Amino acid sequence: MAGLCSASVLLRAGFRVTVLEARNRLGGRILQHELPNGHLIDVGPNWIHGAAENPLMDLARETGTAVCDFDPMTGAVADEDGELLSTVDGAECSMMMWTIFEEAFVHSREHTVEIDPARTLLDFCRERVTATVAGMDGSDKRKGRLLLQMCELWGNYVGSPIERQSLKFFWLEESIEGGMLRSFFLSFCFKPGDIERSLT
Repeated sequence: MAGLCSASVLLRAGFRVTVLEARNRLGGRILQHELPNGHLIDVGPNWIHGAAENPLMDLARETGTAVCDFDPMTGAVADEDGELLSTVDGAECSMMMWTIFEEAFVHSREHTVEIDPARTLLDFCRERVTATVAGMDGSDKRKGRLLLQMCELWGNYVGSPIERQSLKFFWLEESIEGGMLRSFFLSFCFKPGDIERSLT
């Protein structure tokens, strides 16, 4: 969208423009995955910046899309069936996810010298989620699966999948401050089959 918008502005200004795609597919961050249950989910654009004047907010209101401020205690979390979790469960999962990333950041910074560059952020997340799930009863195992799916969202946040991010250099990541809204149905990145296998 950014490339097409930029090309449009340049064309209107009289420039000749060629738009190149850097990936092996079209769409940039606009991407859908099919979930194990057959549902399609948008895993790309999920942040609405400058929400007060953004026309996407009008579209979200027209379609009845749930949105929330980026706050772990009030965030909207949906499962792979599109069901919105209760505020309490959503906040609990969000806090667990952010705790894992805080631990990863500290671990990366303190142990960067000895961490193998091939060890990924996903490896770290799987270990932490597995340890968390180990203390849960059978009915809570689903929460562990959802937690790992939420961890994979970090890739959408920074634009690079966590299975390609080296834990060794994760401490160099810096978040951008600022208020944003996101659409709950655009908030989760699921990979068919991979999540369930990683927890077994």
